[in-house]
Amino acid sequence: MKFSDLPKPSEEPRPAGTAAPLSEKSSLPPTASDPFKELEEKESASKPVKSLSAAPPPAEETAEEFDRKVREESLQATEVYSEAVSAARQIYRALEKPLEVEGLEIPHEALRKLMAVVRSDNQEILILADRSAPDNYLYGHVVNVAVFSLRLGLSVGLTEEEMLTVAAGAFLHDIGMIPYLPMVLRPTRLSEDELKQVQRHSEEGAQLLTKFPSLQGRDLEVVSSIVVQVHERMEGMGYPQALGQDAIHRLAKLVGVCDMYESLTHMRAWRSRLLPHHVLRVMIEEHERTFEPGLVKSLVEALSLYPPGSFVRLSSGDIGRVVAVNHGLPTRPIVKVLVDAQGQRVAAPKVVNLATHPILYVSDAVDETKLPTSDQRLLLELRAQRWWVRGF
Repeated sequence: MKFSDLPKPSEEPRPAGTAAPLSEKSSLPPTASDPFKELEEKESASKPVKSLSAAPPPAEETAEEFDRKVREESLQATEVYSEAVSAARQIYRALEKPLEVEGLEIPHEALRKLMAVVRSDNQEILILADRSAPDNYLYGHVVNVAVFSLRLGLSVGLTEEEMLTVAAGAFLHDIGMIPYLPMVLRPTRLSEDELKQVQRHSEEGAQLLTKFPSLQGRDLEVVSSIVVQVHERMEGMGYPQALGQDAIHRLAKLVGVCDMYESLTHMRAWRSRLLPHHVLRVMIEEHERTFEPGLVKSLVEALSLYPPGSFVRLSSGDIGRVVAVNHGLPTRPIVKVLVDAQGQRVAAPKVVNLATHPILYVSDAVDETKLPTSDQRLLLELRAQRWWVRGF
């Protein structure tokens, strides 16, 4: 059965500004020498445009009013994200004993719902993808990679069938990691020998795809390529086969860049997470040549320089959470202010749309778990928000 043979949801319009579809042989446009500067210059020359989600709230709208507007969007995203994480938990747990399991089903319905939410420009799904599953990082990781891959896929113009394939490939890309979890969950870095062992998970994961009998033909071929090649990099710098640029499937390249972004923005047993803004900057400055030309820049344009869920300090000194982005204005998101310049919790949080506040701007990205505040309760609340606990 092909993904395209499954019942399809009603088509929704592609957001304005998305790129033309990529052909099998085409490459993404080459990136500029300083894409961050290019994006900022492009932004300064542009007029404010509609947010990727609902219309931006007025600058003086209270957080309560804004929350009321997005409640339906948030509930939908939470339900869909919860279903996807539950499906990941069920499948990855079943594969802990691969010899005892047969006839697994790819959660097509959950993945289609995930795709529909991303297509609707629901910002809340990106905020949820900033969280981690407490029982096993893989359950949240594979869903988060699917969310980011769908977002990037939509941005670069993938077809619906390609989007479904990308979602399935992202969802299954780490099934070979299960036997190595005791090793990777230790609070220490892997030795060189241990790293070589873990790097077998890509090829072993592709072998486990036989546990999914509905995966056949072209779909099996492409999903297998994603699973095997997700860690391959340009110029033969990846693993397991050190493939060159032309030998890596283009959808594996797309999922690969999202996998790196998700991994770096989420904590692991042996390291802390990095801030999304800093990760995007590092990927642009240090890793652009390890991926398809322009692919990292496309990720930045799809998520913005301050992705939903990240925390920022404004030029006023206030600190808030990015709740939505303004398409075409990557440095001017919509921010829910939570802490004032003196480090005190704001009594009545306010939503500020930087697209309509030209004097205000983001001065820096901040780690919400290390805010300079004496409000310990607030810090505990923010730390708790790093975890996805529904259904745990």
